[in-house]
Amino acid sequence: MKAVFYVTIASPLSVGWYDPMLLDENFYIRPTSLKGLWRWWARAFAAGALYEAGCVGGDFFKKVHELVSRDLGLGSTEQASSYTITVEVMQRPMVEDAQRANLQRFKLLSLGKRGADRPRIRYATGGSFRISVEGDHPAFSTAVSILAVALTLSGLGKGGRKGLGSLDVVKTDGHAPRGSLPEVINKVKSSLAVRRCGEPPRLPPISAVAKGVFEVYKVNVNYQTLHNLFLRSERAKLSGSNPESPDPLGGYAWFLGLPRSGKDRDTGVTTGYLISSEKEEGGGRGSAIVRRASPVFAAWHSNKHVYGGGGYVSVFLSADWPRQIQWVRLPKSQQKADAQGTTHRVDEHATGRHDAPKPTPQMIIINEDKLQEAKAKFLKLLEKFSPTRIW
Repeated sequence: MKAVFYVTIASPLSVGWYDPMLLDENFYIRPTSLKGLWRWWARAFAAGALYEAGCVGGDFFKKVHELVSRDLGLGSTEQASSYTITVEVMQRPMVEDAQRANLQRFKLLSLGKRGADRPRIRYATGGSFRISVEGDHPAFSTAVSILAVALTLSGLGKGGRKGLGSLDVVKTDGHAPRGSLPEVINKVKSSLAVRRCGEPPRLPPISAVAKGVFEVYKVNVNYQTLHNLFLRSERAKLSGSNPESPDPLGGYAWFLGLPRSGKDRDTGVTTGYLISSEKEEGGGRGSAIVRRASPVFAAWHSNKHVYGGGGYVSVFLSADWPRQIQWVRLPKSQQKADAQGTTHRVDEHATGRHDAPKPTPQMIIINEDKLQEAKAKFLKLLEKFSPTRIW
């Protein structure tokens, strides 16, 4: 069986090569990146099927692994994938210097001295590509439908979860899925039905495509606005006329991923949201949580995208968060937010670093109720763009 997706690059794409800052101008869209994205969403669908069936016991992760590798045929370290995926460049895209783009992710990666011999970050847009998936697994149709969902709700490369690297599927062929995005999601879920084990808990152990813990919204914004929504100063502009206005998320900005911190340029104090160093129990595989990616995904497509154009915002709720974090900030007399949202000292009476009052960390306990509050706060912010819930 074979499924073909004809795609073009809808928002700036920068997929790393042997040097993460280089753009692979042979493939642009790397098959390995597509496979990684495909597996992530397959895992989320598998987790959703098990969660809705109440199968979240001690063998949960083993069952997720079996569903992805064996039942969907995507393979693992012990088992080869049942599919081959190839990318053909039909028309080369336009390539530009990332410094010309007003995009938070590229600006962040461009900070610091890279040296005269290091190339600048570059990105691609447009072009024409053919992505082909071949295989003979019984779940071929379900698996390629998951890939279609992944290509709609996520991007590839740098900022791929934040509106960058999105691909428009402009045409499909073979056994590629057809229909609207909600129809494709529902088709996958009906194909992954699991025998009931019991009642599901309030939250699944990991990100899961399931009722009550996964929502998809469409918003009518450009990709620049969608991407920069993850930057504090850009969010502040939504509630005021300048980047020094209060963050509309208030004390819930941690919901966009952890750690979210930076070092104050004058005092040397690390401020922001910091993960507690204590070992977490029940955190998935039992290891200490040192990072927590944002549960909010953003993608953007033109009207050429066969599964629907516009901005997409997906929100997951799951239990794989640290139980507590620290919120560290400087006293108000010593802080000011610049255009980039960086906090620095402005106290004229402080004569040196040791004269400044030391910040007192505020502990934030993260539980199911707190996550629901954070999600509600984010959706309130999203109302600025008149969102429509589609799943």
